[in-house]
Amino acid sequence: MRAYEWIIVVMALAGTIAVSVILSGRPIEIENGESDLSRKISALEEQVNSLRDRLDAELVFDYPADDADDGDRMERALKMLEASDPVAQYRAGRALRGYGDEAIEPLAEIIREGEAGRAHVLVLASISGERAVESIRTLASELLSENGDSGSISMLLGELARRRDEQAAGVFRKGLGADSDSIQLAAVTGIRRLGDVKALNRLVQARKEARSLLVREIDKAVNGLLISDPGKFRDESANLEPQNRFQLVRLLLAHPGREQRRLLSEWAENDPDMRVKAGARRALELIGRQDEATAENVSAREPATDEDVEAIEELLNRLRD
Repeated sequence: MRAYEWIIVVMALAGTIAVSVILSGRPIEIENGESDLSRKISALEEQVNSLRDRLDAELVFDYPADDADDGDRMERALKMLEASDPVAQYRAGRALRGYGDEAIEPLAEIIREGEAGRAHVLVLASISGERAVESIRTLASELLSENGDSGSISMLLGELARRRDEQAAGVFRKGLGADSDSIQLAAVTGIRRLGDVKALNRLVQARKEARSLLVREIDKAVNGLLISDPGKFRDESANLEPQNRFQLVRLLLAHPGREQRRLLSEWAENDPDMRVKAGARRALELIGRQDEATAENVSAREPATDEDVEAIEELLNRLRD
């Protein structure tokens, strides 16, 4: 049984003793100014303190030691991350974060060898600084090349996306080709956050065989790229193969905003591929019909009555109060 488990047991016993004495109705014996119950509780407190010291010796690595045993302490913390006990994992992780850059390579090596659990990746991702970002980026690229653990790769890519690491653009594009939905989702998120228009062709390619959730994320990323930088998007889309540009026509039709309509109009007039040109014209016709139907629905609505206005004003007054 671990030390912290003994602490819980001892504290439970203390409570049990106190309750049993009270319920028994027996008089509490006083000796040298101290009751029998107090002596028992004091003894249990000493046991708890002793077990707490054991717990600290086993699990606490909060501050790296300055002596020669420092390397051993890090090894123990790394080993403790493999424990099934979440308390031990948390305290070991906190200790490793205290080592900062010194803990990066040992963590990366365990992850690289495929021996890591989720905790190792989380601790590495929690270390701040450029060295940690560089290690995460390199590690994610290596694991992608070696078809490594998809869970670890997804978490590494997710951390790069969270930090908006511009140097990870190539790693995100690489992730789009992975045979894993979770990796592809993390890669799409990174591309969207970086605004990486150069990844447009890979996004369209990945969309062809993607499942519904991934399709939605790719559509969100593509439309985000168009809105954030229409000029770059237009230039990059011109370099796509005609069949991929035609796929974009269908995608833009599903999200007919201002920039989407503008690009479809350009393709309808000037695209060198007849299929793309015809598709863009058809898309604009469908969008026009949708607009007309929306306008008809709006005009067909009955105007608000005086009673409606009074009800709305009453509701607003209640909210103000």
